[in-house]
Amino acid sequence: MINLFLILFMLTSCASYRSSSITSTQTISLKAKTLGSKTHHAAFDEFILNAPNFSVDQYHDGLRPYFHEKKDSYLCNPAALATALIQDLKSKPDARKLKLKSIKSEEEIDGNALVEELLECTKTNIVSGAKTANTADCIAGLYKDAGLNYEVKIIANWSKAGFAHIDKGINIVYEYPTTADIIKYLKEGYHIIGSIDMYVPDENLNWISKGGHVVNINGYARQKNWPKNLLYLYITDPDFNYGPSEFPRYHQALLSESKVTKNLPRWQNGLFLEGGTFMGLKQRAFLSGLLIFKIKS
Repeated sequence: MINLFLILFMLTSCASYRSSSITSTQTISLKAKTLGSKTHHAAFDEFILNAPNFSVDQYHDGLRPYFHEKKDSYLCNPAALATALIQDLKSKPDARKLKLKSIKSEEEIDGNALVEELLECTKTNIVSGAKTANTADCIAGLYKDAGLNYEVKIIANWSKAGFAHIDKGINIVYEYPTTADIIKYLKEGYHIIGSIDMYVPDENLNWISKGGHVVNINGYARQKNWPKNLLYLYITDPDFNYGPSEFPRYHQALLSESKVTKNLPRWQNGLFLEGGTFMGLKQRAFLSGLLIFKIKS
């Protein structure tokens, strides 16, 4: 049973059955500025928000050839990675060294072309999604090929067997992800892609697995007197079409701790998201791992 859970978990399904947008290209400006917050610093004891003014949409119509049966998108890993890489292209001069064929202009980029390029790199299966381990391997390979100084890390209490094939330079921490991890790495300027497990409770309140997803974690806010496992997260969800804007594109979700953990697999410690795109009416989103990376100067 544990092996089955491991397989279900490590393959991120990403699908949510929504209709897509209507154009073939997903154009993102590399020059547009993002407005900063004027109120968060006054409202919270701690606050960071590094969400971009764009997000690569995994359900964009231009990606339809890669949907399962033309309707279900399992492209959350390459889409979330594309969002992070475009952030680098906008803010880090060294990112221009990345050997990506889809980057043809210093003014704008087609997010769909970048996702298509990342499909092979992340070993995405259009029926079952991609493994976080393969996404990490893709990032390390891109940074290494560009001759960049970088760090890639995974924090998750997963099976060691799932990481046997990846780049030895990737730091694997076999522990539960915590709010302290999120705070630390956001403060230090890292990208964070959060792995999400979806569950529903049966009549006896046993959690039943319903697949997985990933999101970009771009910020947090908290008060100093809050419990350690309570944190506002600012997340950018590749399953949502935010549209272009001068405002940062994100949802706010509360990271909290479930009071019921019956039947959760051993890599889960009960931290779940509430709010934004994870309202929990049909299924509950539990945080299961963190993929952390950045270009280092």
